[in-house]
Amino acid sequence: MHNIFEFRNQDDSLRLPNSMALHYLELCKFNGNKPHSLRTPFEKWLHVLKFGKKYATMNMPDVLKSEEGIEMAVELLKKVNADKEMRQLMECRFKEAIDTGLAKAAHYDQGRIDGRKEGKQEGIEHTKLEIAIKMLQQKLPEETISSITGLSPEQLAQIKHTINLR
Repeated sequence: MHNIFEFRNQDDSLRLPNSMALHYLELCKFNGNKPHSLRTPFEKWLHVLKFGKKYATMNMPDVLKSEEGIEMAVELLKKVNADKEMRQLMECRFKEAIDTGLAKAAHYDQGRIDGRKEGKQEGIEHTKLEIAIKMLQQKLPEETISSITGLSPEQLAQIKHTINLR
């Protein structure tokens, strides 16, 4: 019922058993009448693969729900087997969720770009102030300082007042 095929080269000198294998399941050979309590996790999954369509319309036994991932797989199966209109509605909701996520990501990226621009501008302004302070301390003419830094005479007067230069 379960065959595993490993990849190898033609002369059988190189096998890839740990990197890739093909599992072939013959569901027609699976006996679904075995008591649920005796099933291994693998057999539970085989049962869902073989009889999962019936769980789209009826409740799934607790023994199957307890196996990790089976309940989610059956829910996806229900969606796949839904009628055309329901499937389209589900696809639209899924696409809307993706679009919303993309829009949020784009907004976040724009915010980061804007934040970087603001940060650079603040750095430039801070550097201008530092240069102006050093030039004022060297007693360079205010016209020269204003010309080099781009600061107005009023801004230079405010800086002089702040650092107590007269």
